[in-house]
Amino acid sequence: MTGDEPVTWEVRLGDQQPQKRLIVFGLAILAGLIGMLFFRSFAFFLVGVAVVVFAAAEMFLPMRFSLDDKGASARCGLSLNQILWQDVKRVVAHREAILLSPLEKPSRLDAFRGVYLRLASNEGLVSAKIRALVPSHAHFLGTGTDGGGEGSDDRKDVE
Repeated sequence: MTGDEPVTWEVRLGDQQPQKRLIVFGLAILAGLIGMLFFRSFAFFLVGVAVVVFAAAEMFLPMRFSLDDKGASARCGLSLNQILWQDVKRVVAHREAILLSPLEKPSRLDAFRGVYLRLASNEGLVSAKIRALVPSHAHFLGTGTDGGGEGSDDRKDVE
């Protein structure tokens, strides 16, 4: 694989987990009813529904991911997260995703910094592309879900 071929893919969480989509939709209706009850206005019903639906947009809209020579990006609706390869300090492999972080050490800010790449059935392709493009100073870590792999600094962990 050459470094100039972009890798793009799409993940639809709502299609993978339709029962969760129904739960979120039900909660959105509940939030709307509560808004209408307290403020006695149908407009607040719409506001309550919209707030929950937009907060859980990943359940209703496709997420699109891209890796190219410049960096990585994740888009869902109007939301766009990007990181340039030179800014990547850590690559953390999770069970169903890879985090590209600008932070050198694990932090509570990980949830708000970097790009979280959800994987489809393309783990090998995405890992190979990341390995080819990420700077040599970046740390490659194992799974961050249980903290067990956070101390690892081995490029083979991201597979």
